[in-house]
Amino acid sequence: MSGANDSCPLVKNILLLDSEGKRVAVKYYSDDWATNAAKLAFEKYVFTKTSKTNARTEAEITLLENNIVVYKFAQDLHFFVTGGEDENELVLSSVLQGFFDAVALLLRNNVEKMEALENLDLIFLCLDEMVDQGMVLETDANVIAGKVAMQSAEASGSLSEQTLTQALATARHFGDSPKHGINHNSFTFTCGKVIGNKWDTYLDLLQADYSEGDALDAVGLVRYCLRSYYGNAYFVRGDNKCTF
Repeated sequence: MSGANDSCPLVKNILLLDSEGKRVAVKYYSDDWATNAAKLAFEKYVFTKTSKTNARTEAEITLLENNIVVYKFAQDLHFFVTGGEDENELVLSSVLQGFFDAVALLLRNNVEKMEALENLDLIFLCLDEMVDQGMVLETDANVIAGKVAMQSAEASGSLSEQTLTQALATARHFGDSPKHGINHNSFTFTCGKVIGNKWDTYLDLLQADYSEGDALDAVGLVRYCLRSYYGNAYFVRGDNKCTF
């Protein structure tokens, strides 16, 4: 991707990592990292190079692998925006600040990993409202958060009335969607012993606790699954506390 000018700012990626450098939400808009392994390597490199800096009060800027990276930390979340070495630093900084502030608004200033995972759908909507194919669409946090909240309200209104079968179908489709970067075969459900290691296993266990005809919130179901995938949620069935 060649250098851009002020009238056509280009973003290569936006990363939201936790305090250990693991993914929370990421979006790539450049072919500079053609494989998932290359993306993960870049994320690890960026995190390693910036994790010891003090970017909590104000955003900081660095040059890494011929890319400008602007970043800011809050609690156990690390926000990054990457652009080409010829990109306007102020534009990249405005994208970072817009993303950070919009997330803070949507999470009611509780900007931490657990809250982010519970509202991951909102964070991805934020990214969609901000950048399209690398082109910056919006950086005003109030505008971004407002549009996301409106979309979320419309989606929740329809999804909350879904039957069990429809909600499970929605969740299964979400798990199979490559754009979310979810390797949904990588977690294991344990309750005294390992009984499965697939996304569908978890959904099947949920299904056992509901009857057909029950209204089920598919958004909530997906959030449960995402939290399970990231390994920091509990699902209680009867007297058993099932840990993911």
